[in-house]
Amino acid sequence: SQYGPTMNRPWLHNRISVEHKLDPMLMSQHDIDAFHSSSSFDFVGGYSKIDTLYPMTETPYEPMKILANAAPEGKETIPELEWRRKILFVKDRNLLGPNYFVVRDDFGNATKPTDWSCWCLAESVEFNGNTAVFKGKYGVDLDVFSVSPEKASWVKNKGVIPPPPEVQKVSYGPPADKWPEEYRAPKEDHAPVVSHNFTYLGKQWMALNGKKTYEERQYCARLEQPAGKGYLCVLYPRRREGEPVPAYSAWANGEGAALTIAQEKHFVLHATQEREIKADGIEARAASFIVKRIGDNKQLTLVRGSLLRADGLGIEGAAPVTLK
Repeated sequence: SQYGPTMNRPWLHNRISVEHKLDPMLMSQHDIDAFHSSSSFDFVGGYSKIDTLYPMTETPYEPMKILANAAPEGKETIPELEWRRKILFVKDRNLLGPNYFVVRDDFGNATKPTDWSCWCLAESVEFNGNTAVFKGKYGVDLDVFSVSPEKASWVKNKGVIPPPPEVQKVSYGPPADKWPEEYRAPKEDHAPVVSHNFTYLGKQWMALNGKKTYEERQYCARLEQPAGKGYLCVLYPRRREGEPVPAYSAWANGEGAALTIAQEKHFVLHATQEREIKADGIEARAASFIVKRIGDNKQLTLVRGSLLRADGLGIEGAAPVTLK
């Protein structure tokens, strides 16, 4: 849960952390400064300025020296870093078709390494090259494909594994050093995992679920980059049965992604700034665009930029524009 125990550690949210330390982002300058929505895409961009870091225990299961709202110790002032996140939601007219996200994170004036976390309520997460696959509980899985880092090294460690609720309540239970050994000191490396098994609405839960145990267990796909290097990832949800698994690849010198989905081919540029692109029959002067080739049907969407041409179609002028 994001509410309790305290979850103000950046790496326990779907965001970046700087040097794997706490930052008071919400007390610093931050804002959304771009938003567009249409039938073919949504786009949102924002920034946060980070100039202070604090050390913090890895999980809320470990003893903490401070309370959630107490003044932290070990304050470190750093040169002001600007973190920018841009999210592109690629839409299909069919709600069960290829609808997915492309997420870019970049840093200005960076002097510290970062990590990038994607948490998901799931039964498990598996890593295969640049792709992490979350196995969902209800027949829907999530692929996370890393364009940048170019060679993904998904974080695994021997951190604590919360016991299942049948073994022990952990949300407000004893700290990790009181857990059974196989949970407090796992022998094998594993993806980060957290669990929340305390419900504020116990009576309502039991009225609907009887004696079924309540638990929210989340797994994490985490990447790391040195100072100044950013992230570009595709997040693609899909049904486990009856839906093709896309083939993913980096495209446009790592500024975008190419997806092959059965008979469809998608090219998505999601760059830090406007680029000149000439590749795969596509010519563009843009920061973000989507080109879809679906048999004889073509679709061009210029999200941010001034020029996009492909397959006999062309857009020139102010974005955003979609042409079919």
